[in-house]
Amino acid sequence: MINALASLITFESDPVMKSTWDRIQRVFEIAGMTLTDLPHFSWHVAEEYDFERLGNRLDEVVKNLSPVNLHIAGAGIFSGENPVIYLPVTKTPRISAIHNSISSWIGDFTSTTNPNYNPDIWIPHITLSSEGFNSDGICQVISELAYIPMNVGLPIDHLAILFKNDNSSGVHDVYRFGSGLS
Repeated sequence: MINALASLITFESDPVMKSTWDRIQRVFEIAGMTLTDLPHFSWHVAEEYDFERLGNRLDEVVKNLSPVNLHIAGAGIFSGENPVIYLPVTKTPRISAIHNSISSWIGDFTSTTNPNYNPDIWIPHITLSSEGFNSDGICQVISELAYIPMNVGLPIDHLAILFKNDNSSGVHDVYRFGSGLS
């Protein structure tokens, strides 16, 4: 099982964002590649969380957070045995501060942190796809994404606990900035 502390991305709230997302969906469909059901911005990834204790902490933390905008800066690939196609996000001081804060306490709620989320090497990104790849599909998707303008800002107003196992993926809980568990 894989779990993530993330922010879900919705592209429907703005016509430019919706148009960009529609184009991304078409690129994946034409290439026969799987696009994630849950586009998200990952703050932390682990094999397991103590959901109850983490939820209590998140309920406190988000009350002191206000919405933040993510700026997409193109398209990219994390290479490896299971490549990930993603949209890079500009690492602003505010994004870094939130991530550093999360990194300072989240270890108390898991024993298995993905090392790529260490603040010194973390690359902020929105995951588009991490499965169903073949080399021709990857090449086709990246070559098409390269021509889609990605100068888009995306508002983030929550933290969510996501899960993915062999059979399903979904949202465990959502914590709204300024209020808590929703």
